[in-house]
Amino acid sequence: MALIIMASIDDKKDKKFVPPLDRDEVEKYLAEIGLVTMDEMKEDSSAQSLAVDWLIKTDIARVAVPLIHLKEPNIFFLQRYIMVLFFIKTQGKEDGWTSNWNFMHAENDICSWNENMADENGNTHVFGAECDSDGILRRLEIPRSNLFGSIPREVGYLTNLNFLALDYNKLTGNLPPEMEYLINCQHLSLQGNEISGPLPNFLGALTNLQFLGLGQNLFEGVIPETFQLLTNLITLGLNQNVLKGGFSNIRTLRNMRRLYLDSNSFEERLDIIDFANMLELEELDLSHNQLSGSISDEFFEYPNLSILDLSHNKLNGELPNRSQDNYNLKILALNDNHLTGSVKENIFKVKRLLHLNLAVNNFSGYIPGSIKRLTDLRYLSLSDNPLKHSSIPTEIAHLTKLEEVSFKRSNREGAIPIFFSKFPNLMMLDLEGNEFSGEIPEDLGKISRLEFLAINRNENIIGTVPTSVQSLPMLEIILMDKTSLSGDLNTLCDRFGGLNGKTAIEVAGADCLDGQDAELVCDCCTICCHDIRISKKCSQNDDYRVLEDGWKNSYKNEGYEYSKNFIGDSS
Repeated sequence: MALIIMASIDDKKDKKFVPPLDRDEVEKYLAEIGLVTMDEMKEDSSAQSLAVDWLIKTDIARVAVPLIHLKEPNIFFLQRYIMVLFFIKTQGKEDGWTSNWNFMHAENDICSWNENMADENGNTHVFGAECDSDGILRRLEIPRSNLFGSIPREVGYLTNLNFLALDYNKLTGNLPPEMEYLINCQHLSLQGNEISGPLPNFLGALTNLQFLGLGQNLFEGVIPETFQLLTNLITLGLNQNVLKGGFSNIRTLRNMRRLYLDSNSFEERLDIIDFANMLELEELDLSHNQLSGSISDEFFEYPNLSILDLSHNKLNGELPNRSQDNYNLKILALNDNHLTGSVKENIFKVKRLLHLNLAVNNFSGYIPGSIKRLTDLRYLSLSDNPLKHSSIPTEIAHLTKLEEVSFKRSNREGAIPIFFSKFPNLMMLDLEGNEFSGEIPEDLGKISRLEFLAINRNENIIGTVPTSVQSLPMLEIILMDKTSLSGDLNTLCDRFGGLNGKTAIEVAGADCLDGQDAELVCDCCTICCHDIRISKKCSQNDDYRVLEDGWKNSYKNEGYEYSKNFIGDSS
């Protein structure tokens, strides 16, 4: 029989301190109300027994055990017992928690079993247990504390909780069915654990949920039909699990704003009807799945949508031929699909875009001049597309806020544009594997924040590497192999120690494998290749693998990735 503990203001009248508790009385009460069994408490090494021991032998507060004949659970005694049991079951007793958040302070009420932490902005956040003014436990938030084992089933009996977050711990096993009693919970977040099994049907009973974060676990199977009942959900995170099937069971979630279903095995056709009722949608991430079909124009018509990530799927067809301007979309990632046709001019009606990634598709034709409208753009990748052979459009010069740019393997030719030197925030410039010709512009040495420069595998780049480029103060990675460059990189080699206040070079690649006969002498390069006229081989070291894989997907994009923070306000 389920024990449902509901608190009222009158409960506070029963909260009092008493002489040492009687073990028989405690055990009889807990067994009578069905929280634990007598056998569990009689086993000396069990968590249930150890929790009773602590209440009897150590606890100074000694919250009163109510008389059984009253048939009304004492919320304060039960809260204390369950919290002690939770601490023991998740290995807190053996100093397993990295922070104990003031748990198990025998002289304190559980409402003080917490710590205040200030962020970099001085804002204070309470971690641990938090109660309302009547002493009723309402929040339990214990992130990144090395909680170990399965979630104790007794947590489900804390039915007055409206906030439960145990993110980034080492919790395992299935969700206990007793969690269906958390009927008042509005925020449930268990992200970043190793919880497994199918998503349980009972989650559909938690109809007050506004935030459900189960990402980065080992859940498998399909999204249950009962999720249709979670109509108050605003945020749903099921990312990085092993889920499959489709999205039909979340069609009813009209209040959804942030939906993260990425990095699973969803394999059905992408159908706008699954999201048609989510008119308030702000963030949608379906990336890293196996979705097929084409991209509907309607994905660009959500009035509040700021993030659309459909990358790393099996989507095909052409880009939507939309007609209206969009002022809210900030991140558009369609890379690593099978999209074809031209890069439509209409895609650049998304005027406030910050991040545009169309890489690794089959786009053809020219880059439209209308790209100049995207004056707020920070990240741009058109790499690995069989675009029409041409130079980088001069309209790119209007995008002066760019911080990362990749035209890798996109059939670019002509001179390397000088206008990149006028991008004050540029940190990454990837021009690998094209048909650029001529010399490296001296003015590239003016990009003071540049950290990554790849001009390798452009056989017709000639001349020397300007000293100004070798001296870039923030440069960490420079790739120049498979070119026709000559001279030496002595200035660059002086950088490997990070001297004179400059960042140390981590990776340098050049055609330097032929020693003193090499066209480009570089005694410090971590990647050395034969001169392009002799051989296409490079030295077989660890850096060579990195060079082959390319840097555009693994370099520092974190500044442009959107937040998936499941700890915080659910509004």
